[in-house]
Parts: sequence; C-alpha cells; structure tokens
Amino acid sequence: MTYVDCALAGYPAASRPRAAVAAQKGDHAGVLVVTEVPHEYPYLVACLRTQDGWIEGSSGTGRIQWRLTDEEQDRGVLYVWGRTEGAFPTVKVGGRMHEPTATADDGYWILVLTEVPNSVIDDIEVRS
Repeated sequence: MTYVDCALAGYPAASRPRAAVAAQKGDHAGVLVVTEVPHEYPYLVACLRTQDGWIEGSSGTGRIQWRLTDEEQDRGVLYVWGRTEGAFPTVKVGGRMHEPTATADDGYWILVLTEVPNSVIDDIEVRS
C-alpha cells in the first residue's frame, strides 16, 4: 500500500475523496485529501512508514502542522499546505525560504520538511 492509499483508506466512497496533492520526505508523507461531497473539504493526513508499511498518523484541517519525531532533539516533521490561484508561494520557516514540495494543477500545494526544531513553529510565514 502506498502512502496515498493509506491516507484515502479511511474515507467513505460516498464523500468522493481524492488526493489533491501529496509529498514524501523519508519515512514521512503528507497527503491533502479533499472530499467533494457534500462540499469540497481539504484535510491533511500525515502518514508514517513502518516495517509493516505505511500507517496513518495524525490528521487535521490546520494549514500548519508539526509532529514530534525525536524527543531528545526536539525535532519533528512540518507540514504546511494551501491553495493558490496564481504562482505557488514560498514558505519562510525559521528564517529560511522553501518552495512547496509538491504542487497540483488546481492550485493545491504542500511543503513537507523533516528535522524541524519545535522552536521555529512560531516563525512560519506563507508568502505569495
């Protein structure tokens, strides 16, 4: 099973879920699942690769999400997503600029970064 399959597995077919955009960094992946029924609703699903394959981690509607991966070093995986009608944005994380990891034709984008310190969570800005 791929990480996209893993992210879509929990959704009922009647909601017509689709993976709008997805990206992987090492053993971590983010999939922006958009349901079409009763209306378009984006939901970020974080997936983790284990020895047994991909499993769903945490998920939610927040456009910026951070998950702890190394308690000793206070490091984690950062997911930032959005949708644009023009050029894709850059994302400032702790003073460094990043382009989205993946983009879609309909304007959805996602940035996935690993080894991100918790200290930069308050220093994230999306620039169009």
